[in-house]
Amino acid sequence: MSREKFDGRADWPSKIRELRRALGISQSQLAERLGLGNKKNVADWEQGSREPAPRRYVQLARLAPVDSPLAKWFSRRVLERVGADARTLAV
Repeated sequence: MSREKFDGRADWPSKIRELRRALGISQSQLAERLGLGNKKNVADWEQGSREPAPRRYVQLARLAPVDSPLAKWFSRRVLERVGADARTLAV
C-alpha cells in the first residue's frame, strides 16, 4: 500500500486511451459500455478537452482488469476528484 504523492490531473487523457487500447475496443465501443450516447465524450476525454465525472472514473476502474495498475489509477483519480486525500488512503 503506497502512500506516495498521487496527481492524476495531467495523466487522465492518456490513461483513458491506455485502458481502451488494453481492452481492444474503439471509442464508440467504450462509450457504449459506459452508457454514453456517442463516442464524442470519449474523444473529448482522450484529447484532454473535457475530464470525466467521478462516476465515469468508477465505471472505467470497473472495466480495467482487477488489481491492475489501471484499475488502481482510476480508483485513486475518483478519490482525488471528489476531494478525498488519495495519498493517505490505501487504494
